Amino acid sequence: MAHSHPPTGTAIISARGLTQSFRTADREQTVLNGLDVDIRRGDFTAIMGPSGAGKSTLLYALAGLERPTAGTIKFDGETITGMRDDALAVFRRAHCGFVFQQHQLLERMSLIDNVIVGRFLGTEALGAMGIVSPVMFLFMALGVLCASGGAILVSQALGQGDTERV
Repeated sequence: MAHSHPPTGTAIISARGLTQSFRTADREQTVLNGLDVDIRRGDFTAIMGPSGAGKSTLLYALAGLERPTAGTIKFDGETITGMRDDALAVFRRAHCGFVFQQHQLLERMSLIDNVIVGRFLGTEALGAMGIVSPVMFLFMALGVLCASGGAILVSQALGQGDTERV
């Protein structure tokens, strides 16, 4: 028998009146309509629903990847819905991690170069060699490091799972 425990503590993520609409050539489609949600620190939360229900749209909005049409989103008490693009980028680097349904790797670069480029965007100077060693360790831990030492190009026969882990 499943037990329900009352939530404890304050919400780390809180959304009120969250609405997201998209305009197509002939109509406007509302995917999220006045949604209220609270996720407390330490909670394990599943967002489930049929295709097209707005699961990805909700996640993108909560992480500041997309701006909602209406409503407010707070992370740890700080309102993120009014942040400028540069402040949102800093917020995402500090607090969010995503594994996208479609990988976003640059095909003409090696795996290690893809990770390094992502790490350096908007970061203070940190020597390239200072990140290569931790990246190689991460590849080994994830089981994606091949005999080429990470020099494999993304376009060279990587499986979907390996690509997502990178």
